[in-house]
Amino acid sequence: MRADSHKIKRALRALQTAMGMEVTSYKGIKVGDRVKDINQQCMHFGSVGVVTEVEPLPNNSGYIIHYTVENDGPSYSPGTVLTKTEDQLEKLS
Repeated sequence: MRADSHKIKRALRALQTAMGMEVTSYKGIKVGDRVKDINQQCMHFGSVGVVTEVEPLPNNSGYIIHYTVENDGPSYSPGTVLTKTEDQLEKLS
């Protein structure tokens, strides 16, 4: 059931993007943006990558950001997919 739910969510986001209805976080982060983990307490601190998915949390409580890492670090490497709450990330220009 969970796999089906995940597929439906991805299909809905793809349709929204195709229709110009991209999901954007409160910080303005959207799919395709480059981000950096700025949470010094996090094991992935300093990781940089490209956003692949922006997922709203229930009750307008924020967003979950999925990104594919581009750099190397002690606990991540290029190609690693990480998931963070938007407060842990900074949008890069």
